[in-house]
Amino acid sequence: MDLSWQWDEVGRDGGADPWDSGQYLNIWIVNYTDDTLGFGTFPGGAAAVDGLVLKYQATGRIGTTIPGANLGRTASHEIGHWLDLHHIWGDDGSLCTGSDLVADTPNQTGASPFNSTSCRLFPCVTCSNGPNGDMFMNYMDYPADQCMNMFTAGQVVRMDAALHTARVSLLASPGLIPPAGVPAPDLWSKDNSDDNGVEPDTSAQPMYISDDIWVRRQNDGLVNQDHENPEYRTIGGSPNYVYVRVRNRACSGTQSGTVKLYWAKASTGLSWSSPWDGSVLSPALMGSPIGSAPVSVAGGGMMRLSHLHGHHQAPTIMQSSVLISITSAYSLGSRRQRLLLLV
Repeated sequence: MDLSWQWDEVGRDGGADPWDSGQYLNIWIVNYTDDTLGFGTFPGGAAAVDGLVLKYQATGRIGTTIPGANLGRTASHEIGHWLDLHHIWGDDGSLCTGSDLVADTPNQTGASPFNSTSCRLFPCVTCSNGPNGDMFMNYMDYPADQCMNMFTAGQVVRMDAALHTARVSLLASPGLIPPAGVPAPDLWSKDNSDDNGVEPDTSAQPMYISDDIWVRRQNDGLVNQDHENPEYRTIGGSPNYVYVRVRNRACSGTQSGTVKLYWAKASTGLSWSSPWDGSVLSPALMGSPIGSAPVSVAGGGMMRLSHLHGHHQAPTIMQSSVLISITSAYSLGSRRQRLLLLV
């Protein structure tokens, strides 16, 4: 494939000139007229054309995307090249003699076929690479996006080496300097998939749809993050466990705080602080804390998982809600979430 045309067009016929390739990864979105999905340059190439070229139909997840190329894996693959990774079969056709220069990727007979509706069956043995066979789920192979999900540890080491040698200038990029007006340390959890931590949350989604709070009947929520309806437990017995993912909106630094767990009878009209504070006595006692845990979360998108557990005696209440309150020294106010639980 002749790619010379795309570089000649940069900055001449409407294409955007690259940013400093020593400080940024340039990505051009183009309209390939053949079946090419993307292209990435290896370290050491000409600075003026250093970066990625992606077909617009292999970018993003909506619109006119190509089936099988709509999960962003084309960019993952080309960034692998940009960080000095080779194709997993060693670019030797089907000879089984090539190498991608990574020890923990088995050689295979050429690229895996692209099929927009299905993936190869495991194991698929070629080049005497049994028992596990071809690593067709690797980002540096050629299957459809839904079939790829991994770089190996050896590939990560090679990319890290490229980042600290041939592309070391990227570590001093101005893009790593937080812009003015970045959020101060602020702990929060997502009420719903639209929530970005800004108050008030204007999302129209129900606030009890959240991947940041889930309940397990046993202490296994770090591995199993699917919500389970809790079971009624008496004091002294085994508790239910409430897991909370806590985030920090800041770009750097660490913030500490306390996650508190409250309960109340389920209702669409619940509001803080009543009845969460235990002030509602009829028809049954409601509210008051039933658990708490300290948290310390680093900024820059880092997160931490905590679990709280406790008992509440409300045998006559068939439905109850759990509210999570996160307080921290720098927050303007507590963050609160409610999750409907069947008890």
